[in-house]
Amino acid sequence: MVLQTICERQPEIGEEVVKSAPRPPVERALQVLNEYQTRLQEAFPYGSSSSDYTYFRVKQPLLALLDAIADFTPQYLPPNEIQAAISLQFLDGATKLVHDLPDWESQGSRHHKENAYDEISKAWALVITEASKKGAGFALHSDGWDQTLAKHNQQSGGRLHTAISAMASSVGWVGGNPNSGASGTSSNTTSILEQLMAGNYTSSVRVGPW
Repeated sequence: MVLQTICERQPEIGEEVVKSAPRPPVERALQVLNEYQTRLQEAFPYGSSSSDYTYFRVKQPLLALLDAIADFTPQYLPPNEIQAAISLQFLDGATKLVHDLPDWESQGSRHHKENAYDEISKAWALVITEASKKGAGFALHSDGWDQTLAKHNQQSGGRLHTAISAMASSVGWVGGNPNSGASGTSSNTTSILEQLMAGNYTSSVRVGPW
């Protein structure tokens, strides 16, 4: 209780405590975020709509959920997390929470979800880019993360374009022709990008003697 009071009075100390504290497993972090989401859902008045009245009724738990996502996310990104699989597991769960954020009628209220998509897309792109630097582009494809991201992008209405571009660059060589020229490579990557954005990207990988 004393530590909590100190952190509330001096935010910079609170930030240092968060950075120094042991990071919870992904499952526990997502459980906490789901608890925030439950509070948001419970705050909606009976017969709720996307009206301004409803927005102001749920604004506090909505912002609490968004703040929690923003606080947790950096802990599971490079350089804090070096295993791409763990980072992507967290981002998969966090992106599902963003999908479930309310869609408001007012443009002034919609920016919360738009900003959340923008930030989570950048997070995906960071993890994907760092993974590809370590030669993990093949793993991104073989583990199905390209398909997972494509589905998220489709559900978001194409708002994860930053992440999609990073993924297309990382898996563009999978199943491609290594002898193709620069023009062919660019065309192949563009085609993969279009398929990813459409949510129907598949790539066959040759197995056996060459």
